[in-house]
Amino acid sequence: MLIPPELLDSKVTIPFEQVKVLTKGNRNPFRIFYREKDDTLFIGDIGQGDGGTTERIFKAPGISKIAAAPKAKPYNWGWPCIEGLYQNSMFVGTDEYKLYDALSEVQRQEYLQAEYGDDNVCGPVYTAATDYTNGDLPSKYADAMWKPPIFEYRTGALDPNHSGVCMGDTSAAVTSVHVYDGLDLPEALQGKLIFSDKIIGCMWYFDTDKDGQPTNLNSPHALMTASNIIDMQEGPDGALYLVHFDDQINRITRMYAAGMGPAKGVDTPPPTNAPTAAPFAAPEVPVAETCFAPDNMPELEWTEQADGSFSGTLELSAVEMVKGGGTIVTRGFNGMVPGPVIRMQACNTYKLRLVNDQAGWPAGLNADQIGGVNGFHDPTVTNLHLHGLHISGMAPGDSMDTLLEAGEMNVYTYTIPCEHASGTFWYHPHGHGSTALQADGGAAGMLIVEGAPRESAKFPPAYNAMPEQLLVVQDINTDLLGRLAGYSGDSLFSKSPMMKPFTMVNGCDPADAPADVALAAGQWTKLRMLNVGTQYNSVLSIVPAVPAADPCDVQLLAKDGVWLSDAPRVITPLDNAINFKLPANALSLFFSLSSRVDVAIRCPAAGMHKIVQQRINDPSCLPGCLKDTYQHPTIATITVGAAAGAPAPALPKLKPCRPGYLMDIVPTAATEQVDLTIRVDGFSVNNLPGALYTGVADAAPMTTMTLGQPYQWVIDGSANHPFHAHVNHMMLSVDIQPWDQVQANWHMPGDWLDSISVQGQAPVLIRPDHFSGPMVMHCHIAAHADMGLMGFSTIEGKDVVAEDWGTC
Repeated sequence: MLIPPELLDSKVTIPFEQVKVLTKGNRNPFRIFYREKDDTLFIGDIGQGDGGTTERIFKAPGISKIAAAPKAKPYNWGWPCIEGLYQNSMFVGTDEYKLYDALSEVQRQEYLQAEYGDDNVCGPVYTAATDYTNGDLPSKYADAMWKPPIFEYRTGALDPNHSGVCMGDTSAAVTSVHVYDGLDLPEALQGKLIFSDKIIGCMWYFDTDKDGQPTNLNSPHALMTASNIIDMQEGPDGALYLVHFDDQINRITRMYAAGMGPAKGVDTPPPTNAPTAAPFAAPEVPVAETCFAPDNMPELEWTEQADGSFSGTLELSAVEMVKGGGTIVTRGFNGMVPGPVIRMQACNTYKLRLVNDQAGWPAGLNADQIGGVNGFHDPTVTNLHLHGLHISGMAPGDSMDTLLEAGEMNVYTYTIPCEHASGTFWYHPHGHGSTALQADGGAAGMLIVEGAPRESAKFPPAYNAMPEQLLVVQDINTDLLGRLAGYSGDSLFSKSPMMKPFTMVNGCDPADAPADVALAAGQWTKLRMLNVGTQYNSVLSIVPAVPAADPCDVQLLAKDGVWLSDAPRVITPLDNAINFKLPANALSLFFSLSSRVDVAIRCPAAGMHKIVQQRINDPSCLPGCLKDTYQHPTIATITVGAAAGAPAPALPKLKPCRPGYLMDIVPTAATEQVDLTIRVDGFSVNNLPGALYTGVADAAPMTTMTLGQPYQWVIDGSANHPFHAHVNHMMLSVDIQPWDQVQANWHMPGDWLDSISVQGQAPVLIRPDHFSGPMVMHCHIAAHADMGLMGFSTIEGKDVVAEDWGTC
């Protein structure tokens, strides 16, 4: 639209009638450029981004004539009736045209047809587009002002001469357009239409025709990679200025031809050669041990000391893996991905020696160099967090402030309370600024606490005798890890070009040899499962390989390391499974990032079952997962052998005994008031905006609590930012649902969690127990936590040494 110049300083509302509409049918005209030389407006229009719709560049010649003529009709680009003409990222002839084939276009068309009938506003647009793609002249029913884009693209390589770079796998966004008419860029770029895409991270330019106009007869030429350009403008000095925006590193760069820089025309002395640093020689990287059988996971070895404590060693070092169709160099514990299973026993003390074996690798950027503690820095600095354990959050225990430079070591002392409940937990690095790069890169492992004898004595024999198998699910997002390495100046991480993200289970690549759970028909087995997610919550579903086969019996025992008060909770097929591309007999389990889920499984007969993964709201599956024929990827299998004896009976109902720190918090008048509201998208306290994380030592706590006192919190925004609290679990106080995909009774009042991700608000009760000091809380998308989505509570009082066995 054009606002008349005389109205720009208006102190009153400008009526729409006084605004001149120049073009319509834009979806998201993110960037426009007016070329005065030939009175042409160029528009970069961002598409829906569903993998089917396109990014478009429109050209509107004679735009000032439309602006000046009172009755001139505006150009019509066709949205919402149509969004893109072409089937592929590149096109040669009309045989590659395919109208309105994207799901979003189809849905809009169906809506408009139902709302307005056949004679709706889209009819003339559809006619014009069809005439154009058929190579016909516009018919009398066509919208004469509809114009096709001069260029559009979806995904794939735009420049066939550089097919290995500048190609989007799942989405794109045209974020700037510019025609350079200056003289300070190389001659090959003068008069050329240049455009950029922030998502793909590249910039291209078009050839011109004999009249000097941009032409799409040839493919655009890749001009710049590894960029996130959202705008470009020619400066008064003739150079082209580029604005890069990347959430983490924002900058403006200046582009000009050699000799046409700031000192052009000025005699300058020859430059002094800078000292040349010795080239970096990467240390030799061993191949990681991976792909472990669920019933034979390697375990950390403990050695009993004279004082009755146990000692062991974890080493964080570089490892190489051949997975996901390429090679990746990343980090792992003790040369393994995932790291060895750590088993601990309640009432024992463990002295765990952590060795940071990253000496020989450059240190990368530190917090000062990137402008503060929030962001991605110190890639070779590390520490260790035991996720979910009820232990002290202060040194020499589970302290985030304990940091090890490359080559250093530290002995953590973990005193496990005698009444600590048995459960499934995990461990990972937690150095602020490098958590995502290290933990999401593979440095993580399962941790199991074995309860005290007086706890297990309260369990029916069927539970104590049940064999167990372990599954560790790791989403390795190579694209994200590559960016994190770049932001932090990390030299250790590397991956094969064009290597795509992949999922491993127990270090096994599902595309090669998926992890297989071997069961005997008719017998119960306990599955301990850990989801080391990177960005998205997941639903894992157990599905018979033969559709007509009987499903297994799956019963939920524990979540986040705490037994359910009503275990076992029967898992039933979803009522709306077909809506989520799942068969009617699929049994689905919800996993937030960092969730642990323990289930008992019993399969009725010999055969094969699949464990399929659905990452919630993950756009990388688009557009394929929108099709009715789509099948979620299989990440592991279950092989059921012949029955070894009579079928095991149904599991008895379990009322687990509770230690004091997990005793139900009974709501009282004191807990009915909301003590703290945490919105997890930029922490805020009681709805007042709060600051990003600045470190436990230097910041004020989000709230202060007293040992033994119950509090009610409301967690808001956890659907997109899973919320995790250290030291103390949270008890659900009402019936809340994580997502529509899982059981109606997945989360029940009285369930205990250390990580929560639900739709809407989640009222929880929390009662700090045993340990005073800082209790860290954060979004468990590790990259978000690194960027500052983190805070802490201060717990006051004297640490409790006396044992509180509760009902045990």
